Amino acid sequence: LYVSGTLGLGNSSATTGLFLNGTFYLTISSNGLAIAATATLAATFGGTTLLSLGATGGLVLTSSGLAGAINLTLSGGNPLGGTGFSFSGTFTLQVNTTHVTYYFWSNGTVSTNAPNSVSNPGVSVITTVSAGPGGSNTGSTYFQVYASGAMVFGSSSNGFALSGSFYLAVGSTGLSISVSANFTATVLGSQLINISASGAMEITSSGLAASITLSVPSMGISNVFTLSGTFTFQINTTNKVVTDTVGGVALNLPKGPYFQLSVTSASLLFGGNGTGFGLTNGSFTLSINSSGMAVTASATLGLTVASTSLATFTATGAL
Repeated sequence: LYVSGTLGLGNSSATTGLFLNGTFYLTISSNGLAIAATATLAATFGGTTLLSLGATGGLVLTSSGLAGAINLTLSGGNPLGGTGFSFSGTFTLQVNTTHVTYYFWSNGTVSTNAPNSVSNPGVSVITTVSAGPGGSNTGSTYFQVYASGAMVFGSSSNGFALSGSFYLAVGSTGLSISVSANFTATVLGSQLINISASGAMEITSSGLAASITLSVPSMGISNVFTLSGTFTFQINTTNKVVTDTVGGVALNLPKGPYFQLSVTSASLLFGGNGTGFGLTNGSFTLSINSSGMAVTASATLGLTVASTSLATFTATGAL
């Protein structure tokens, strides 16, 4: 059966949601009703298109529901790229209303089980559609775009980067993105931070906003400086204050545009072996430009010699 038209996926209205617009070939197989699609995927919110991607692939409809994975290629602007930052990687549309994990085998079989190397020699899994969104094994109906790759803010030799998994879905205010990635900070070719990160992003017609929590115990150079505290990578390209909640993550961001590393409950110590200067009980903001890393601070400055505190001052300024 050949169909030309639009397939809406979990849409809240005719102008908000994920839409596949193109041609669909429906055939009955042992797996259920197979749907092969050649189309354009659009993610729209309130009639505004936030994401446009070419789409080729298949879905399968069984008595349990709809599941599938469709390969996507950019046909418009990159939703994870913009002025001063870029994304390189792959995009896949993932759909699952069955609440169980589906495996798409290399021989065309669609199953809730992975192929057995003994009974299915030479057969591999080409795509796995998890039971729940964001790769979760907990069953839940979802429609999402999965992006795997790296977002670079600045450049690879002088900037911040997030490398990992990005799950995009239409939310209450725009395109909501769940992030599970590795965060790096590189200054003049030297990598200062390389740790795991998780959080949320939001894309609206105004731009990109994000708050990413970093698992950083401390950072620095031995006997030169150490920096510890609560680290959050913040992005705001909207030219406005952002106050929102995405996937349980609060976005409370000052007016942009910027991408910066914010450190609260912070301690920045210079020197070692109990002698040096220290900024404590403060907040720091780290940004990277062509000259290196810039740090603005508001904290308490202390002078310590032989582990003895000699003086403390209120301190504000920049490095």
